[in-house]
Amino acid sequence: MTFTPLDGVAKFGAQIVSCKDGQVSQIPFLTGITLPGDVTPDSLFITIINFDRPATTGSYRITVYALPKESKYVLTDLGPIGASGSINAVNNKGDVVGTLYSFFGGFSSYTPVKWVGGRQQYLGSDGGASDINNNDEAVGYVRIPFGNHAYFWGPSGSASIDTVTAGQSGASAINDSGYAVGTAKFPAAGGGTETNSQPFFWKNNQMTKLPLFPEPTSVGGTALDINNHNQVIGQIVVSDTAFPFSAKTHAALWGGAGSAPQDLGVDFIPQRFNDAGFYVGNASFNVTFDGTTTSASHPVLGSGGGYSDLGTPDQLAGIGIALGVNYMGDVVGWTVTGAGWHAFLYSAGLMSDLNALLGFGTCWTLQTASAISDSGHIAGVGRPAADPGRLHGFLLTPSAPTGVLSARQLPSRFDLYQNYPNPFNPATTIRYELPKFSHVSLKLFNVLGQQVAVLANSHEAPGVHSVKFNGGGLPSGVYFYRLHAGDFVSTKKLVLMK
Repeated sequence: MTFTPLDGVAKFGAQIVSCKDGQVSQIPFLTGITLPGDVTPDSLFITIINFDRPATTGSYRITVYALPKESKYVLTDLGPIGASGSINAVNNKGDVVGTLYSFFGGFSSYTPVKWVGGRQQYLGSDGGASDINNNDEAVGYVRIPFGNHAYFWGPSGSASIDTVTAGQSGASAINDSGYAVGTAKFPAAGGGTETNSQPFFWKNNQMTKLPLFPEPTSVGGTALDINNHNQVIGQIVVSDTAFPFSAKTHAALWGGAGSAPQDLGVDFIPQRFNDAGFYVGNASFNVTFDGTTTSASHPVLGSGGGYSDLGTPDQLAGIGIALGVNYMGDVVGWTVTGAGWHAFLYSAGLMSDLNALLGFGTCWTLQTASAISDSGHIAGVGRPAADPGRLHGFLLTPSAPTGVLSARQLPSRFDLYQNYPNPFNPATTIRYELPKFSHVSLKLFNVLGQQVAVLANSHEAPGVHSVKFNGGGLPSGVYFYRLHAGDFVSTKKLVLMK
């Protein structure tokens, strides 16, 4: 199969990577791209995704990835971002923002960048871009003489939004109304600036401090994300009166710019917050597997003041963080297990390694999925087979017009199914479906109405869930299991027959 390159690029060299075997072949001059014999039009998408100038050759090249046609996403290589670079956000159009890192002459440099259609656009010369909304407005920070300034980039121009601190601030997020949040050091009452950074809300070119907890020991914090209802999630630092130099960081949720924050506890570290009221991050859990108990940081999804462990591919050895969530409750992030550092997608109640789910084979190693949009675009960082020594940004675009994976898989209603097998001895599985994030209580009762087991009691994400029950410690007989999920209540009978 021959693919004609874009106008003006035929004179450049190219690499072809087949995701079936990861083989790389070099074509020095192009009039067309001839794919390897095992790559057929029936089995693959073909897409040009990166223009790169390798340091080793000084000449441009095109990297062409042949992706499995059954893949739900097409991958776009955003190019090298540097060892400490980051991909931070993606909007519904697939525009991405992040930060490039470079090290030259003994000095580190960071550059705010935006990608549109996979093409890189520099937003400034020294700083970072942290978020982008659906109106092509982005925020982050730029280093200006005398400090870092929270910064705004939009279609009509760019400017510092630091109207208070004269250079000790950074913006974390912006919603579709153009309201931003972040962290800043505000002027102190007696002159100068406050010792601790404070969470801020920016609206109509005015930066205001978000309220802290009522305790006098609340000393500062940061605002991390804002949704389109102007609800904000972040952290508040609370000092310990018994140990003046000790402090704890609490996750916090503000219902609006002037509302008192809700304390989400010290165990949860938040990252993002969506319009449906879902928030994600990580928390520590004691995990028991094959008789061994260990503490591990796992990705979590929460709502309404609670959160649930999403787990990792290796529940015992794995750790992870959830970094993004869309309106449907799809979650992305990273996990580290014995298999290495991999990006994940949690959708419809299932945790999946993105590399295995999307079938990219040895073509790419997707290491971190940083953000997911309501349209289903996923952005993050990884290492392509063509350039394994450098960290690249990537964008996954849904290949089908239906977009988000979970939009085709989420249940449309609450449901509780009959356990299987039934009768059983000694183990059986109970399955239920949730159309939205809910607090779930699943309990087992005997014929006298006495509770004999609690099978589930937690906040759970929308999707299909199952619980395995072992009745080895109970006598034979008839039992009932009852599911409470929001306003939904359902009871079914099971029979333990030994």
